[in-house]
Amino acid sequence: MLSSSIIAIRKGYRPAVYFLIAWSVFMAFGIIFILANLGIIARSYITLNSIQIGSAAEMMLLSIALGARINEIRKARALLDGALPKSVADRMIAGEKVSGDLFEEVTVLFLDIVGFTAIADKLRPEQLVNLLESIFSSCDEICMRYGLTKIKTIGDSYMAVAGVPQSITDNQYQAALAATELIQALSAFDIRVRIGMHCGPVVAGVIGTERLQYDVWGDTVNTASRLESTSEPNRIHVSDAFATSISFIGITQRQLKLVPRGLMHIKGKGEMNTYWLET
Repeated sequence: MLSSSIIAIRKGYRPAVYFLIAWSVFMAFGIIFILANLGIIARSYITLNSIQIGSAAEMMLLSIALGARINEIRKARALLDGALPKSVADRMIAGEKVSGDLFEEVTVLFLDIVGFTAIADKLRPEQLVNLLESIFSSCDEICMRYGLTKIKTIGDSYMAVAGVPQSITDNQYQAALAATELIQALSAFDIRVRIGMHCGPVVAGVIGTERLQYDVWGDTVNTASRLESTSEPNRIHVSDAFATSISFIGITQRQLKLVPRGLMHIKGKGEMNTYWLET
């Protein structure tokens, strides 16, 4: 029984700790009782010190239980911070409902791997997962550096937003820098990607109670997705609204330039003037 408890503790089964403590306290009382019967200690020892012994055992159990609870809370918070932006997690822990925050001006970025199906056919499942892990980890690092918030990955697609949950005054410019660096960095994986970007209002929040995910919704999101799907390998396809906004901000600092693509038919939007963002 003792060895089973120790094995269970090593495997992370917390209730086994309490069993082991209770077993230890029982054995301690058993030893004291035997010593008293043998005359090694006074028979009155247990009676005189029963309150102190009981209190000590109770405090020990309470301390371990409290420590285990604190550890569980820390693990839960770490998981929540990993799934949600920290400011959003803080609000939810405080009891606030985060399901309809309106952001008037953000930039939505969609990225998709070109020819992913053909790539997947050549790799074993574990190799494919490792490749996606490396690619999306690079995307995470670049987006974080420029202040973009990763929203989600869908298959071989990656979505990020500049300007949520904290507003960024030059979110178009930061998204432009991130997009150009993504094209360059991901070429190291011998892949090509398409990127689409659009700016405008979105609603952001967390919906549901299981597998929590911070997400954004609105026509801005849909348009950015359509721009990505009509982009070309290793090119950044942006809307007229994005081009106008970034022109006001100024794009000469990093030698970025906008090249008119002309009128494009965008599903659900009709004819739109679009541009290539280039370095």
